[in-house]
Amino acid sequence: MPTVRLWIDLETTGKDPGKHGIVECGWIVSLPGCEPDKHFAFIRPHKGHAVDASAVAMHRPASERGRACPEWSILRKIRASLPSGLAVEVCGWGVEFDVEFIRAAEMRTSIPMVPGWRGFTVRDIKPDACALLGVESLEEAAKAMRIEHRPHRADSDVNATFEIARRLGL
Repeated sequence: MPTVRLWIDLETTGKDPGKHGIVECGWIVSLPGCEPDKHFAFIRPHKGHAVDASAVAMHRPASERGRACPEWSILRKIRASLPSGLAVEVCGWGVEFDVEFIRAAEMRTSIPMVPGWRGFTVRDIKPDACALLGVESLEEAAKAMRIEHRPHRADSDVNATFEIARRLGL
């Protein structure tokens, strides 16, 4: 059975999924032999979420944000972008952080991103990419591979991660 890869990156209002919210989500759905399907959304954090000033300072200014969707709708958008009936591998750079936030959003909204989410496999490409390239960060890896990248932007981070993995055969 083929496996669909869900490449994901989130930007958040802090580091604690129980206290902080998601403000951006970039994701790419990839299947062997198919063109990657790229998506991006600004998200309106769930009411009552704390906001760390240092985290927000890294993100796009409000003037660039455009229209934000509610947290529950991003779960539905991701679910709608995945083909049904296939095994799913959630991939990313430091992706365990993103998975924790998605799971917290599922608990708050009672909407599973995909039925069976907890049975998905998770693959962090950071350790392999860092070892192969002799770098410590996504920014350094993108620079080493001459990939255009704007840090702390979910769309740019997920695109850079996907391209690094593709070029390294990860």
